[in-house]
Amino acid sequence: MDLTIERMHAIFNAGVINNDMWLGQPRELHFRALCERIGLIGAYDYALYSSLVDHMIAANALLTQGSPDDLVEIEAQAQAARR
Repeated sequence: MDLTIERMHAIFNAGVINNDMWLGQPRELHFRALCERIGLIGAYDYALYSSLVDHMIAANALLTQGSPDDLVEIEAQAQAARR
């Protein structure tokens, strides 16, 4: 599981896929590439595919429905986890 999470973070950090590629987001012109890349990943590694999709859904829910306080807390948790 740790390896899957590390690979997921590497994919997001490299910008291969990210939430900005969803429709209605800043890089929505890349939505087709997002779908193709997720599909290719899913064809070879379902655990990684599932982790990527779950992460994107959770981030979307947080960003669209979370309060500013929620965002501050999540950022603090993420910074602490990186240390």
